[in-house]
Amino acid sequence: MPRHSSINYKYNLVLAADWDDGEPYDGTWESGDNRVVDYDPDTSGFQIIPLRYFNDIGPEDVLMQEVTAIFRVDLKPVFYAIAEQGYWYAEGAVDTVYSIDSMYIAGSVPPLQWVWDLATYPPELQMKDDGVAPDEVPGDSIYTVGILFLMGSSKRIEHKYGVNGLDNELGYQQNHFITLSDAENTFSVPPELFGSLIWAIAANDDENGVSLQDGEVVTAKGVVTVANEFGSYGPSYIQDFAAGLAVYDATFTGSVSIGNEVTLTGTVGKYNGLTELTDITSFNVLNESAPYDTLTITCADLADTVGEQYEGRLVKIDSITTTDAFPGAGSNANITITEATGSCTMRIDKDTDIDGTTAPTGAFDVVGVVTQYDSDSPYWSGYEIMPRALGDILVGIEEEEGNLPKVYALSQNYPNPFGSGTTIRYQLPKTGKVTIGIYNILGERIATLVDEQQKAGHYNAYWNGKDDRGNKIASGIYFCRMDVKTESGKCDFAGTRKLVMFR
Repeated sequence: MPRHSSINYKYNLVLAADWDDGEPYDGTWESGDNRVVDYDPDTSGFQIIPLRYFNDIGPEDVLMQEVTAIFRVDLKPVFYAIAEQGYWYAEGAVDTVYSIDSMYIAGSVPPLQWVWDLATYPPELQMKDDGVAPDEVPGDSIYTVGILFLMGSSKRIEHKYGVNGLDNELGYQQNHFITLSDAENTFSVPPELFGSLIWAIAANDDENGVSLQDGEVVTAKGVVTVANEFGSYGPSYIQDFAAGLAVYDATFTGSVSIGNEVTLTGTVGKYNGLTELTDITSFNVLNESAPYDTLTITCADLADTVGEQYEGRLVKIDSITTTDAFPGAGSNANITITEATGSCTMRIDKDTDIDGTTAPTGAFDVVGVVTQYDSDSPYWSGYEIMPRALGDILVGIEEEEGNLPKVYALSQNYPNPFGSGTTIRYQLPKTGKVTIGIYNILGERIATLVDEQQKAGHYNAYWNGKDDRGNKIASGIYFCRMDVKTESGKCDFAGTRKLVMFR
């Protein structure tokens, strides 16, 4: 073989009992691409290839002693969904949940198995909410199980939860990941929320306000609420029904748009108190236009410690005033805003179109993402609301009825809840392509109310409670989503309102 030829090779793991059966390659091959080494023998014709580990899993990646991992998952979302609409269903999931009869954990590292692929369910993988250890409180909707992982098992555990032992938490390959520690023989996995790949990252902090998953590689799924509105590096923000999360990655920020439903894999980090996902290794857009909710909060909700539960979420604060001037063009500023519960901070970023404009002189509402800037540990202060664009500064529609509006606005429908029909008011400060659709909780658009170019002005859209085929829709929760695009196709405004129908 000529010197400096490339040698391609791979390892194959074969049990001793199978070695002499005449089929030595029937074992387990390493995953991934072949390994490559440059052939460069010494003067004796030998070459020592550096030590490699099977599948690149070395001593630092496996348990050096037996460890019992305590898994806990909160099923409140399922209980609430069944109570409100009669079932739980996650987009992409195989099965729908109509009742909670049992609860199982599934996974790829033994003794975990993908239980829905088995003929019978292993009893050791069943989770309980009975108050018997390791479960702490009976009937609190938190199901618990202790799983014994043997010495030599992988520390990185891919897992998923299944009501009644079925695949119904999330879609295909949308799984939880945690890394076990073998410092002690028992490891408490940070609590997880059924159906959310963000909540465990964002809601489980240590005493210093740092995520318990800091430094871990995780997968998250959510809807983009901020894309590149805060600059080419972001951060962007995603959220699901339970929590929000910042994403600091230029490639991701430059590739997504508000309303995209995405999955992404990256490393959990912290920047001045703000939990974020960085070093994104992969992401995928599942849905180009998915609905998302905007929580209404108050300034009191952004107080020290309290604001942590809203970090990363898109929120709205109503009826605020300010005596501060907005910053000049190209400048950032912290603006003090005041409403009935007190004062808090609104951060204006120079990468938006808000800097260089005039602050409202009267009361206004603001939509924005909750961010945090706290330079000193413990990180329990510095919570701010950060509007994405001028369209998030909402001056009351009633005050501008005789003039052209200055900002975008999508008002809450009236009446709400409603029976046979409801009206949605909205306003445009300039001409744009307007799309207003009604979505169900699965993110499917069932009705289109507006889909046309419209000039600046005040408008009403009426929904008769029927889908695009003229069928009456069932009682339940729906979302009204409004998108406005410029002539170039850039998203200029995106807003969502929650609608409740009772027949």
